Amino acid sequence: MSPSDEFDTIELQLRKKVTGAFDGIQIQSSRLISTGWNSYILLVNRRIAFKFPRNKKHAPSLEREISLVNCLGLCPVKLPFYKYVHISRGDVFGGYDFIEGSGLNSIHKLTGTIINQFALFLNCLYHKTGILLKRGCLQDTGMDSWKSNYREFSRYVREKISPRIDSDVAKELDREFMDFLRIYSSTMRVSLIHGDLYRDNVIVGYSGEKIEGVIDWEEACIGDPAIDFAAIAVDFPADQMMKILSYYSGEMDKYFLKRIEFYWKIEPIYGILHNSVKNQDAKVDMYFKTLEKRIFSGLF
Repeated sequence: MSPSDEFDTIELQLRKKVTGAFDGIQIQSSRLISTGWNSYILLVNRRIAFKFPRNKKHAPSLEREISLVNCLGLCPVKLPFYKYVHISRGDVFGGYDFIEGSGLNSIHKLTGTIINQFALFLNCLYHKTGILLKRGCLQDTGMDSWKSNYREFSRYVREKISPRIDSDVAKELDREFMDFLRIYSSTMRVSLIHGDLYRDNVIVGYSGEKIEGVIDWEEACIGDPAIDFAAIAVDFPADQMMKILSYYSGEMDKYFLKRIEFYWKIEPIYGILHNSVKNQDAKVDMYFKTLEKRIFSGLF
């Protein structure tokens, strides 16, 4: 089956799910607009984006996203508030008003408006953390859980990634993880984070002047807010990210910048893992080269 035929088959299956769950929706047009790591997005009638997990393993994270986003309320940018929600026997999907625009990486420079919007948005996440915890919209996993996840990830990287890179790079990568776990995370303060705040998840207007919305909240959790700043630094110069940081009103400990740099350095690992599964060898090689470059060059 060709990729085109496969997409047509998936689109047809998703259309049937929508019409089966929501009698009031008459589908006049549909288009599969995203096939992400964990989900599909079907645009219906050019105005409703329906999000589906790729498989049942990803259904719980989508259910958490739907609950969290609908709890968040108003933010300085548009969010995918789910007007249509279907949850039945492990089958989860939902629809929100389509946020039109392009991914953040379609532009080369952050405008003053976008910088201000990012700061307001990140401040909103920080200051709403307590309220969302009280409402039960968030699980208070805490700092120890965040560190435990990275301790486990460091072991995985040592076993699966390090043997595939130059020994000097592997040693430096291991040192980065050890410094993060032993030193840089020691004074960390956790709060609500988006967890995947870059590229197609941040929608900018076609003019590139402002943020239209932020989507894909599956990675949102109680975590280190430094990681959201690192995501911005992946595609834009550090000085622009620092400008956003200068407007940030959340708590910043003495190692906040060190952790931004750490997350930025290891970000290519996720590209390696994702493209290895898809057998995209050229992209895997590109991410390995990016990892080697970042490990030794640094962000600041």
